[in-house]
Amino acid sequence: MFVSLILDKPHAQFTNLDIVSGRVQLRLTSPTQITTITVKLEGESRTRLLSPGRPELKEKPRPILEVHKVSVNLKKEALFTNRSSYSTRS
Repeated sequence: MFVSLILDKPHAQFTNLDIVSGRVQLRLTSPTQITTITVKLEGESRTRLLSPGRPELKEKPRPILEVHKVSVNLKKEALFTNRSSYSTRS
């Protein structure tokens, strides 16, 4: 089995609450029964902030980097509920 994830916007940058869409493409080498596909997307968010510094201590503003791991909600789709709902192509 070969699996590919094809995003509608493959080079886009996403932020909180954005919708990520696309399709999952399967290539099967033999007849296979599939009832559910689960897709989970994970990523990393980086934010660079400039701290104000403290002039009373002669401290200059300095950049601070925040890194957060992001996990997108799972999406499950029921597939192939009957044999006529899919086709086989080479």
